[in-house]
Amino acid sequence: MSEKPKISVIIPAYNNAETISRAVKSALNQTLEPLEVIVVDDCSTDNTSEVLKSIEDRIRFIQRQHNGGPGAARNDGINAMKGEWASFLDGDDEWYTEKLEIQARFLKRNPELLWCGTNYIIKKDGRESAAVHKTAGELKGEYFSLMNKGLISSSTITIMIKADVFEVCGLFKPEVYRNEDRDLYWRIAMDFPEYGFINKPLSVQHMGRGSEEAMAKRAAAKDGRYLFPLIDSSLENARLKGRFEDFKPFAGKIVRNAMLSMVFLELWESFRKAEEKYSHLLPYYERAALSVCRIFPFCSPAMRAAYRVLRIAGLAGSDRFLDYWKYIKANGLSGEEEG
Repeated sequence: MSEKPKISVIIPAYNNAETISRAVKSALNQTLEPLEVIVVDDCSTDNTSEVLKSIEDRIRFIQRQHNGGPGAARNDGINAMKGEWASFLDGDDEWYTEKLEIQARFLKRNPELLWCGTNYIIKKDGRESAAVHKTAGELKGEYFSLMNKGLISSSTITIMIKADVFEVCGLFKPEVYRNEDRDLYWRIAMDFPEYGFINKPLSVQHMGRGSEEAMAKRAAAKDGRYLFPLIDSSLENARLKGRFEDFKPFAGKIVRNAMLSMVFLELWESFRKAEEKYSHLLPYYERAALSVCRIFPFCSPAMRAAYRVLRIAGLAGSDRFLDYWKYIKANGLSGEEEG
């Protein structure tokens, strides 16, 4: 990375009239000045475009003619960017002033890295918390392994990516409904597995009405209708790239969490289909736990019986099974009421 890296900031905006000025100012007021701040209005129906036109002299403003979602808007920004690095921010969020400088210094110290992210703060209802709690300082490693261990985040508002990466991996795919960000990062990790992470929170995600609506829409599809096609395409891509064994544990974790949600919501037909199709991704103790959940939903005695069977089969598996059952209970998925 050069002494003063050329960083293009890309901000998609949709009905962010009340928050877009805050987002843009946080990008413009960086201690490391970006080369440009590109704001793409995705056919807002409020006065977002008017707000942006009032500060047009400080930004590059792109007005989309058709609403295409955040992925399409980000792609317009990527195609228009002049910088060597892309850094993304959403229209209702913000950065701390040293965000770009700290990431640029980190990447300069680690020139082998072509992408990195940071921790961030989630603000909701007057409360705030960091997204990642397990990691201290800085971290480098294989993306899927770090994600599987819960050591990192790859929230879009924290990511910085070398422009050359898009030439190899492509852009966001807006047609990958609800998961275009995951899809891109998983594709990048297949070709450029080394990922850098800075634990210091450098961005703020404001969980307002728009953010909650987006999360609600994603959560409404707990039957896997959007997630599992992404899993399928990513598994195929992993095989083609020779990355299947690296991706498999992470994919298994994603599937496991989706199946736990199906148990909680009693989506048994979706659960059965997922069990038939993806059980090969899961360790045997997780397959056993999920099978018992299906046969005896929310039945703690049955779980204890399965645990005893696994004790006979092997201590290592039974210990993992016990940890997994504790996970289910801790996340409120056991269906047991407090005594």
